[in-house]
Amino acid sequence: MDHDSNEHSSKRRKVPRNCGACRRSKVKCDREEPCSRCTKLRLPCQYFEVPQDPTTEKLKELESEIHRLKTLLPQSESSPQQLHNHVTLPSPAQTFLPEASTMTANSAGSGTILPMQSLDLDTLTQHTTNNSDPGTVSSNHSSGIVTASSVATAVTGGPILGGRSDSSIFPTLQTGFQDSAQRDKSRVSTMFRIRNEYLPDAVDVGLLGLAEARQCFDCFFQGNNRLVPVFSPEYDSFDSIRQRSSFLFDTVITFGYKVHFGAEHRGLFLHLRRRISDSLMLSLPSSSLETLQALMVLVCYWEHSWIFMDLALSMARDLNLPEAVEDAMTVISAAKAIGSTVADKELFRKARICCAVYVLDQIYFVDGGKAATIFCLDTPRRIRCLVDHPDRNAIDIRLLAQVELNQIRSSVHSDLPSGQDFLDISETKITRSLRNARIDLDLWLADWTHIIEMDNQTRPADREENAVNQQNLRIQHQWAWSSVNLRALSCMGAENLATMTPMQRQFIESAKLAAEKHLGQLLNGSLETVAAAAAASSPESLSQGTTTMSPYLASFKWATKFVWAKCAFSVLLTLRLAILLEDPFDHLMWLGLEAMNVAQQLKAVCGGQSEYFQILENSVSKFQKAVRDRRRGRHADGGMQSREQSSSNDAEAEFRRYLPREFSFDWNFPGLDLQCVPIDWDELFGDFGELIN
Repeated sequence: MDHDSNEHSSKRRKVPRNCGACRRSKVKCDREEPCSRCTKLRLPCQYFEVPQDPTTEKLKELESEIHRLKTLLPQSESSPQQLHNHVTLPSPAQTFLPEASTMTANSAGSGTILPMQSLDLDTLTQHTTNNSDPGTVSSNHSSGIVTASSVATAVTGGPILGGRSDSSIFPTLQTGFQDSAQRDKSRVSTMFRIRNEYLPDAVDVGLLGLAEARQCFDCFFQGNNRLVPVFSPEYDSFDSIRQRSSFLFDTVITFGYKVHFGAEHRGLFLHLRRRISDSLMLSLPSSSLETLQALMVLVCYWEHSWIFMDLALSMARDLNLPEAVEDAMTVISAAKAIGSTVADKELFRKARICCAVYVLDQIYFVDGGKAATIFCLDTPRRIRCLVDHPDRNAIDIRLLAQVELNQIRSSVHSDLPSGQDFLDISETKITRSLRNARIDLDLWLADWTHIIEMDNQTRPADREENAVNQQNLRIQHQWAWSSVNLRALSCMGAENLATMTPMQRQFIESAKLAAEKHLGQLLNGSLETVAAAAAASSPESLSQGTTTMSPYLASFKWATKFVWAKCAFSVLLTLRLAILLEDPFDHLMWLGLEAMNVAQQLKAVCGGQSEYFQILENSVSKFQKAVRDRRRGRHADGGMQSREQSSSNDAEAEFRRYLPREFSFDWNFPGLDLQCVPIDWDELFGDFGELIN
């Protein structure tokens, strides 16, 4: 039946062989092109072409395409140069990017550079066999065939996830067997088109000169690397970073420029914003250590940092960084010669970045209200074995100590009840949790102080950096203990000091003492030392503030948003608690002068450009006005003002109500919701005696 239908179809498609003019005149045609009759009469001679079957036409196109591809595929007995030349043809992306000429063999940071001009088939085949995961890359040694995905794996160091890559050369490799003109033509045929071009770095664009970029780069690594400890001094050099990742390069020099010149470069920030869009939003790259490093910098210094934090956590998972920490600890515990191979160095580099990701995630969990994503399932003390790694530096000591500290803080935060759960938990259980937290924090401070002292003996060159580490340990210790006590009060629903139990009152007293010690540590000394110096000084010298710059405050030109927020909050909290607990007037004056000293030093460092500096300055100003109004409200005999006079103290009431928006929405710091509202039972219930009579 099908045969008959085909015959009828072919009969219907039978076409006359005479030209159109002869057929219309109904005369014989000699079927020449043109025919003699049309030539004689000067008529257009047109023959009707037989239309081909669509299936037959498609098959012919496929056969032509297969034949073209076969000519490109090298045979096992022939040289692979033809395929090599085809793969390494320059593309618009390759000529547009400065780093497109050379690509890192392992985007996760193996340090092996494969120049595009030197890539041959043997190198690609061998590299994909040794570095690719089974089932993700197709490689055939017997025939010498290398697929586009295997070529991309050889250059980027990993398989393409979902057809994506953070390497700017990937569009060239992914579509290496397509015609770029046809590809562009297909793109412009639609009404809307998504831009997919990659931007060059800031130096190639012309925003900075090469020498100026080096200055910004060096300035970044004089302080920013302490707060974003994801860099290797021997690996992350100027030329290396610029060659491996222009995205990371632009991120570093943008924030280095702000520190070096004391102001933001509008062009650099706009350029970096476009780079973020290109590298993260449009191309949706696969994970790489360089992109992860750039994300960590953005987490610390850019707006909406929680978005970059989530992206960084996803990349850390894709790169198997938690497994790298385990492997690094296993190598060290095996008592082998570590650090002697490239693999050992790369393993520690990954472990370092994983520890930094963990610390920031726990900070955003405890202090930012974000859900924790990465967890420490074992005791954090085991991380100390990484101190023995030969590639470890003084900044890594600070990082490893932060891993252990934030594990303690997150554990206490998770153990404390939340919401209405505190109704089912007694004060005794919360007191026990705080006692354990205090023991852990004290042991942490003592142990890491001893580790630093031992490191000073074995590495005298690190003494200066370790001095900064020791001061940071003391500051973090007081901050953690103050936060734990205030967090316990918050979870118990205790906000009014007038109705607190004796145990809750003890919590707030402990938090206040730790906050004042924290203020003393900011000024580079213990609370007792600073108080003694203040008592020995004249009021005139106190009003001018101390002239010695605190090393800790001097480093604030590199400070992250969290460090700025924590400093402004801790000063405001110290002053607020002193007012609520009605400290003596002389003590209030001293606290106000010390807070003003902190503000003056920070203004000299940053010029008052940070939004958190404005919060700090407003806090000190409002506190001093409240203290002056309280002093004027005293009686002549030295007694304190009456309740009516106290209620009319507008400056003090304003200071008690002062709650910056950043501390309500951006951070989850506890303690600023505390109030002291005395309850007058006579005013609340009236005179029941008169009602009875």
